[in-house]
Amino acid sequence: MIKTNQLRLGNFVTEGKVVSIDDKGTIIVEKYDRNGVKNRFILGSNANPIQLTALEFLKLGFTAHHNDYYNKTLALKYDFVKNSGVFKVLVYPAELGSASSVMESILIRYVHEVQNCYFGLTGKELPNGE
Repeated sequence: MIKTNQLRLGNFVTEGKVVSIDDKGTIIVEKYDRNGVKNRFILGSNANPIQLTALEFLKLGFTAHHNDYYNKTLALKYDFVKNSGVFKVLVYPAELGSASSVMESILIRYVHEVQNCYFGLTGKELPNGE
């Protein structure tokens, strides 16, 4: 479960896209059904995270290159941390290429953490990850 203080509007969780978090911590998400109809759901104060995988990086608009995932602004390089289900994400500016010095190294498990990291570094949202 994700605590509300770990979420921002626009984060993707298993239940959909976070569109509202009220002052009591109630999370509202929206998700399209198979007919293309947008539905809203009230989750209460807990949401379920989406496990980070190579496919999720691609859904977020990153391009794969070996163990790197990059877009026009930022590149994320990861190595799987043994037996923990956690990726070690090495963040460096995309324009410098993969041989550049690592700016930051963090452990990350979920899609919303990549979204929050990206926003914190760039001030921009990632593309639709649905």
